[in-house]
Amino acid sequence: MKNLILILAVIFIASCAPSRFVKPLQKGEQALGCSLGGAMIHYGGASIPIPNTSFFYGKGITDQLTVHGSVYGTSLAYGVIQLDGGAVYRFVGSDSSQWGMSANLSFNFAIDRYDWKAKLWPNLEWNSYYHLGKRGDFIYGGLGSWFELSGMRAHDQKQDKQVMLYPQLGYSFKKKNWSLETELRWLAPGRMNLPNAVSYVGIQEHGAVGLYFQFIRRF
Repeated sequence: MKNLILILAVIFIASCAPSRFVKPLQKGEQALGCSLGGAMIHYGGASIPIPNTSFFYGKGITDQLTVHGSVYGTSLAYGVIQLDGGAVYRFVGSDSSQWGMSANLSFNFAIDRYDWKAKLWPNLEWNSYYHLGKRGDFIYGGLGSWFELSGMRAHDQKQDKQVMLYPQLGYSFKKKNWSLETELRWLAPGRMNLPNAVSYVGIQEHGAVGLYFQFIRRF
């Protein structure tokens, strides 16, 4: 279990992936995608994002509702099988609206394949997006939260915060059948990042700035 907690202390706090399908897919539309990025850290005199990778699939159940699931490559390389699944619902706007608002509820699951100890944490995000021009590009921003169900942190420390918040801002560059997205986050802004085994790039020594890139192919 300690192995799982220590790995997730780096990967989980980094909030492993950007927002999925801020603007839901159309009914019957499907998508495959991959993402790269994570919390920014000081490494070798430079500031770089932790190279978390994920691969995901989504399908539009209705024009307002999209379900999705992911598997995480970097976690797997460290001996942790990490998956997530959830749904995005647009509660303001439609597919043709210039702007809209959506909510994304997902559940993350990780299991250490060395001693088979598991961890589960829910994640909830609220986003608003606005289209720029006629091509379909849009900017978005919102607030996310993940919920820590465990009572312990790494090194057998008591978990003092059960809800972790993060604001986010992103841009989606859209072509006919694919999109390229980038996203910035301020992870755990209410938590001091010093001292820490990992030297995170925070804001006034709080939290960590996250940088992500995401490619989506629709069909």
